[in-house]
Amino acid sequence: MVDRRTNIAGEFERVGALSGPRADWSGLTTQWRCLYPPTLLRVVAGEVPRRSLDELHRMMRGRVRAEHGLTKLHRTDRAELAVPGTA
Repeated sequence: MVDRRTNIAGEFERVGALSGPRADWSGLTTQWRCLYPPTLLRVVAGEVPRRSLDELHRMMRGRVRAEHGLTKLHRTDRAELAVPGTA
């Protein structure tokens, strides 16, 4: 079994340390993972157009960043936040 949550939280923390923002990276990761089922349901219901899982992950990360005031991350920092193991 792979502990992807810890891996993802570590990636958020690593990028945050490089770019400066401070956050509850573990909590942010939990919130991001909680968006997964409802986001997929929105796609199935036709509320969100079908797109790749990578695109859905970016959409969910963008929502979490906005809710935590982390919208000023540079594009390269956001690109670094690709979900580990899926990019």
